[in-house]
Formats: sequence, structure tokens, C-alpha cells
Amino acid sequence: MGPEVIEIAGLRFRLWPTPLGPEPLPEKGTIQPITVLLDALLHQSPADFINAIENGRDIEYPTVYAWPSAPGDDLRRAAETWRELTGSELGDDLYGVQTRWGSPLYVPRGVLLEVARTFVALRAGTIAPSDLAPSEA
Repeated sequence: MGPEVIEIAGLRFRLWPTPLGPEPLPEKGTIQPITVLLDALLHQSPADFINAIENGRDIEYPTVYAWPSAPGDDLRRAAETWRELTGSELGDDLYGVQTRWGSPLYVPRGVLLEVARTFVALRAGTIAPSDLAPSEA
């Protein structure tokens, strides 16, 4: 049996158990910037991270950073990538998330907040991974 898989806002994450609670497995590919960002926030101050996103501020960790999109950003490819990843539209209240070594992934701010809050709740044990099992199409 492989790692447990959860789904949050159309994004699928594989989990690994740790003494502090579940964490997303590091991923390669399109979703990698989010898993690296989640790893950083879970080992730093999740409340500061969530506050920064709520207030539209940049976030910077040694391996990953996130920033609000700016007017004039060319988001055509980002919208296509998001649609392929989640099956939903990207919208216009966005954050770019990028590792120091990869390409950016633009994410709706609400989704970024939902993912962060959900992982904080998983860590606290207030929700179980089984509550977030992916729906099968």
C-alpha cells in the first residue's frame, strides 16, 4: 500500500506520516512549488504564512517564495496549467509560487489559503486524512 492521497480544492497530495503529523510528500512536476511551500510553512510559523497571504504580502523561504500576481502578468499559460491540474478556472486573485530551481505555478489565493489551513488542521488532528479522500470520477 502506498502513501495516503488527499484532495484539497482539486489538488491531490500524497501524505507521509511524521511525529508532528501528516506532511505532503515532496513532488516533482507541476505541483512541486506548492508541496515545497507547504513543507516550509509547516516547519515555520503557519499563522504568519496565513496572515501574509490574507493580506497580500510576499512570502520568502530559503527554497521557495510566493507573491501576489500583478496587473499585466501574462497568465495565459498559467490558466491552462491550472485547468489541466484541477479542472477548474484560475480566476484573477492569484499568487505565484516558485521554487528557487523551477517554474512558477499560479494559484488562486483562496485555494492557497484553503490548502494551508487544511494542512494546519491535519497537523493539529482536527481533521483526518480520510475526510479528504479524493472523489473518484
